[in-house]
Amino acid sequence: MSIQNRHGSIQPPVNLESGRRVCVDCASRQTGLCSVIDPAQLSQLRQHGRIVTLTAGQELLGQEEVGTVAGSMRSGILKLSRVQRNGTEFVTQLFFPGDLILLSEKSTEGFAVEAASKGEICLIDYNDLLEIVLSCDRTRQKAVKLIAEELEVCQDWVVKMGVSPVAERLAFLLLGLAERSVAHGQVPDAFGEITLSLPVSRKNIAAFLGTTIESLSRQMHALARSGTIRIGRGRQLSVRSMEKLRRAAQS
Repeated sequence: MSIQNRHGSIQPPVNLESGRRVCVDCASRQTGLCSVIDPAQLSQLRQHGRIVTLTAGQELLGQEEVGTVAGSMRSGILKLSRVQRNGTEFVTQLFFPGDLILLSEKSTEGFAVEAASKGEICLIDYNDLLEIVLSCDRTRQKAVKLIAEELEVCQDWVVKMGVSPVAERLAFLLLGLAERSVAHGQVPDAFGEITLSLPVSRKNIAAFLGTTIESLSRQMHALARSGTIRIGRGRQLSVRSMEKLRRAAQS
């Protein structure tokens, strides 16, 4: 199934000239797979890639559909989730800007692939992306590194979801978001705080943490009272102490 022709506001295939413009500020060019590809591979990717604009809640694949999703998030967040018969949603994976997305038919079976927030995704045919990944040692090694890092995160989440309280899961998530922001070049402000904009709604965060919105709100205010974070307006918050947040995530 070619989802590029089914969902989203799809632009024409990215050609060489427009590709230079749209690729220059893409997170994948900074830390993702595209950070190691050579000009010939980048040209190949531009010929096959398409930029799809997504709105929050828009599906690339429904839970009852079968297909592949491959590419990289340019902005916004993509989620892999399943809704149970009783209406409970379980979010099993989040894809952030720069993340490599290689979802086979097997890995999407019984799951929905949906935009958790508005954003853009660079979509590439699954087999075309695999061909680029396997074409040289640099891309193979980078893909293995990215997949290994994702597996480590998934393993940590399995442990957190199985034995850790909601407060620890929340701290672990916020710590990951803060570390990702720093890795992408954000520096603390004059007060040493790192300002974050939560990438998805609190409903989505609660679903990802396996809790309710009410419980999530209580735990966020507890972190604020301890001086770990500062809650701003809307989705804004600031991490006041990375060390406190790290302790809270590992308690």
